[in-house]
Amino acid sequence: MSNKSTETSPIIDDILRYEDGDMSPEELIQFFQGLIDSGLAWKLQGFYGRQAEALIEAGHCHQSNLC
Repeated sequence: MSNKSTETSPIIDDILRYEDGDMSPEELIQFFQGLIDSGLAWKLQGFYGRQAEALIEAGHCHQSNLC
């Protein structure tokens, strides 16, 4: 018998919360900063990269040294 977990990863949980509109403005900025820092903002569908760029330009997030 397989012992597979049905739990999702934290990033998937955060993506679902974001897409459901269940994040405060502070959580949203922290979420996108994490996506920017990990490089995922540029690997997910285009909206995430555009939103990350908008938050960087608005001064809410900063560009990661990894990108």
